[in-house]
Amino acid sequence: MKPGTPIPGLTSIYPPSKDPSNPTAPSALPRSDYPSWVSALAEAPPTLAKLRNMKMEEATDKDMRRYLKLVRRNLIKENNAIAGI
Repeated sequence: MKPGTPIPGLTSIYPPSKDPSNPTAPSALPRSDYPSWVSALAEAPPTLAKLRNMKMEEATDKDMRRYLKLVRRNLIKENNAIAGI
């Protein structure tokens, strides 16, 4: 998103201003004005296939937690399919 563009989806919180010189909706700032962790939010988490191919020695704690979460989710879906839910 380019700096200065209004952030979409916030019109219910910040109604549009009748005065165009005084916008009330928040607008995007340059990347350098945000903390470094904000950039990490745009990165997609690793998929189950990538996590299965990853070596355990190379995996971080976060990767291992995500792997267990996705494996458990698949097991629940399989059990629900078997039960006809």
